[in-house]
Amino acid sequence: IYTLNLNDNTIKKVSNKTFCNISRPTYSDNYIYFTSNDEGFGNIFKMNLSNGNVEKISDVMFDIGNISISSNGKWFAFDGVKGMRRDIYLIKNVYNLTSKDIAPIEFNKRYTDSIGMAFSENKARNIFSIDVAMGYVGYSSYGGVFGQGVFLFSDLYGDNELMLQMDLGSYNILDGNYYLRYMNYKGRFNKGIAIYKFNELYYYNQPISIRILNNYGTSAYVDYPFDKFTRIEMNLNYDYYIDSIIRYDDIAEQWYIAGIYSYHGLCPSVAFVYDNALIGYMGGIAGNLFRLEAQRTVVFNSDMIDYYSLSSDYRHYVTFANKYTLATRLLACAGDGKNVSTYTISGTGGLRAFDYGEVAGTYIWLFQNELRFVFLKDIVFDNPIPFHFGSINSALFMDIGSGFSDFGNYTPFERSGSFYQMKDIKADIGVSLRLNLGIALIIFDISREVNLFHLEGNTVYSLSLGGIY
Repeated sequence: IYTLNLNDNTIKKVSNKTFCNISRPTYSDNYIYFTSNDEGFGNIFKMNLSNGNVEKISDVMFDIGNISISSNGKWFAFDGVKGMRRDIYLIKNVYNLTSKDIAPIEFNKRYTDSIGMAFSENKARNIFSIDVAMGYVGYSSYGGVFGQGVFLFSDLYGDNELMLQMDLGSYNILDGNYYLRYMNYKGRFNKGIAIYKFNELYYYNQPISIRILNNYGTSAYVDYPFDKFTRIEMNLNYDYYIDSIIRYDDIAEQWYIAGIYSYHGLCPSVAFVYDNALIGYMGGIAGNLFRLEAQRTVVFNSDMIDYYSLSSDYRHYVTFANKYTLATRLLACAGDGKNVSTYTISGTGGLRAFDYGEVAGTYIWLFQNELRFVFLKDIVFDNPIPFHFGSINSALFMDIGSGFSDFGNYTPFERSGSFYQMKDIKADIGVSLRLNLGIALIIFDISREVNLFHLEGNTVYSLSLGGIY
C-alpha cells in the first residue's frame, strides 16, 4: 500500500508486510482499511499509520468485496457472498473493536487423487437478492405530489435481473402505474419481457371534460451489445387501451360518461444507443450519451394509435478545473400518422421561460447548454437540531428550441424594421439552484425569454422536484 501526497506529488510505501492481493484501501482516522486473501478468503485488515501495525478485524469463510467506513467511524459496511447471495453487512463502532483469539479451522490432512463416487451435474438455482431499492417524490402543478419507487433484483452472477417500478403516492393502488420487467443477460443477446399498466388524465375546457386513458401492455426486448458502451435495442410492445370520456353538463350540473372506447395494436421499435456517460447525483459529469430511435404502430381495430416517429437525443458532459461541468443536450423528434403524438418542449426541463405546452408540435428540436458548479458547499446546521444539507449546486443555462406541425408555415426568423428577430424559434437564459435531499432533487429556476440580442417578457420563477439531464 502506498500513499500519494497531493501537495508535493511524493509517493510513500506504508505497508511493512507483503500481503496477497491487496484491494480497496480506504482511510479513516489515521487507519487504512483494506482487504486481502492471504488465507484463501478476502478478509478485512486495519493498518495503523503511526506505527505500521496491522490487525485482522474479520475472520470469515467467504470473499469480502467492497468496503466503506462512515466519517465518524460508527458504521463499517462491506459486501460478501454467502449462501449463493451477495449481501451487504454492517459492523458497528469499528474503532472500538478489540482483539479476539479464534481457534484455527481443522482441515482434513489426508490427500487423495481420486474418489470412488459418481457425480452428476445439477443446474444451480437462481436465487435473487435485492440490489437497488430507491424512491423519489416530485411535484407538478397539474397532478400535485407524486412518487415512484424502483426495486432491482438480480442473481449471484448477474445473468438474470428483475425490476419493479411502481407509483408510491396513489390514493387508490389500482389506479397507479406499474412496470415489471425480467431480463436475461446470459449469452450474446440480452433478452427480456415486461408487463405494465399506465394511466393518463387529460383535462379540457371546451366542453368541460376529463379523458381517462388506461394502457395495459406487454413487451419483448432483445438487445445486441457491440461493446461495453454501444448496443442495438429492439422492442415489440402490445398495447390495449381503454379510453373513457367524462363530460360536465352545465344545465344539469352533473358529470356523465360520454363514451368508453377500446382499441389495441403492436408498436415495434429499434434504437441505436451509445452511452459512456458518467452520471453523478447532480446529473452528468463526463462522457457522451446518444440515442436514435424509430417506432411504428401496427393497428388492429382503430386508427387511434396510428403513428410513426423518429427521435434522437444527444448529451455531452465535460468537467474542467475539477469544479465546473459543461452539459450540452440536443433533442429532436418528428412524427406523423393519423394519431401522431404532439411533443412539448416548454416548461420545466425544456424552455424554462415558457409555460408547459406553449411550445409544442409534431416536429420539435431543443438545444440546451448548462455551466454547472457548486454554489454553497457542505451546509451544516448545529442547532437546534444537527442537520447536514450537503451542497447547493448552481447552473447558468441557455435553452433554444422550436415546435411546429406544418413545415409550410414554419418561420424561424422574421424581419422587424432593419433587423431580424426570432419568430417560431424560442430561447431563454437563466440561472438555476439545486439541492439534493436524497429522495428528491429541488430545483429553483430563474429564467427570461431572449430574442437574439434583447430580453422579452417577464422573469419566470419556477420551483420543481425532479431530475436534470
